[in-house]
Parts: sequence; C-alpha cells; structure tokens
Amino acid sequence: MLKNNLKSLCFHIALCFTYFLGYVIQMSYFGVTEWVDVKAYESHMIKLVILAIVLTILASFLYYFFARKFLEDQGSLLKNLVSVSSVSIFCILLWLLVYPAAQLEVFSKLNLWSVYALCIGFATFIVESIDGDIPIILLISAFLPSLMMGMSIKKIK
Repeated sequence: MLKNNLKSLCFHIALCFTYFLGYVIQMSYFGVTEWVDVKAYESHMIKLVILAIVLTILASFLYYFFARKFLEDQGSLLKNLVSVSSVSIFCILLWLLVYPAAQLEVFSKLNLWSVYALCIGFATFIVESIDGDIPIILLISAFLPSLMMGMSIKKIK
C-alpha cells in the first residue's frame, strides 16, 4: 500500500508539474491580449475551453494507464483507493491552508490559488476556463487523481 502511495504521488507531481509548465507557457504566449472585436475574443475563448477539456481528458487517461501498468491491486476497490489516497490528502491539506489565507485582506494582492494550482496542475486549464477562484471546484479537483487511479488498478487474475 505504501508503494502505491509513493508511486502515485510521484507520478501526480510529475504530471502536474508538466501540465502547470504547459499552462505557464501557454499563458505567456496567449496571455494578456487586447481584442479588437468581441468575435475574435469569443473564438479564442472557445479554443481555450476545448484545449482545456482535451488536456483534462488526456490527464485522466494518463492516470488510468499509469495505475493499470504500475500500481499493485490491493484486493478491493476501497483498499485500492486508500493505496493512492496520498495524492488527495496532500492536495486537501494544501487547500485547507490556502482557502482561509486567501480570504484575508492581508493576502489579497497575492494569488494564493496559484500555489494550489501546482497541486492540481492536471486541471489548471479547465479550472481557469470556468473561473479560477471558485474554491469548491478547486477542492473537488483534489479528489480526481486518486479516484481515477484507485478505480483503474488492474485486478490480478
């Protein structure tokens, strides 16, 4: 069980770092743009939402294939979910630190959710597409990697 937790946490960190780096590159390339007309802006936003959906689906498949290939079956779905829970626990603890601090006026100039975005890098594109500062959506996204990996662990026959 400990091996699954360590493997899944390492894979999650690598995948999130890669996605977050891609997000930063994409934002620096397409970042702040002054739009001449509304139609061009809407077209751009539709493309970004489609990109976000495609990348989130790709991340889901990567979690699925990683779990099938590298994680060991623990005998039941519940044990499989617990064996990869370190990812969600880490993200939830970070969310519990960021959420109250983000509510304080002292930290209003800082975008503390960017720190949390490192933890959910796989979903950064989709979260930003809908509205990056909705705390409940950010919290829900903390559960997705563990759920996907836990349900994907291959049964040994």
